[in-house]
Amino acid sequence: MKARRNQYTIVPLELCDDNDNVVVTVPVRTDYIAMRNRLMESLGTLQKLTENGASDEEIGAAVLELIKGLYGEDGGLKIVEFFGGDYTALVAVVTAHIYEDIQPALNRVLEEKRRQAKAYGAFKKH
Repeated sequence: MKARRNQYTIVPLELCDDNDNVVVTVPVRTDYIAMRNRLMESLGTLQKLTENGASDEEIGAAVLELIKGLYGEDGGLKIVEFFGGDYTALVAVVTAHIYEDIQPALNRVLEEKRRQAKAYGAFKKH
């Protein structure tokens, strides 16, 4: 039996200059389970920090961890460097990318995994 790992693609984040020229392209991580787990952990940490009145520095570090969870270590640092401290713009761009590209792609992956499991009888009652 031959088996191969399915390759799923998510549109990378393209960071542009004022003339709409792509300056930096940041791919999205493709290890979906690890990405999801790291995101959930980062979101939980961020929520606790904001609820407990953490400093801007602590919240910034948590936001960076969240971004690294999506784009990997190098990608996260490239994004932060590109925005140069404009965290409002950074969050706006990353949030839009999550809702427009990443979430729909992850939903497609999940649906495909469910379809495959169903085809192999994983959901049949025994």
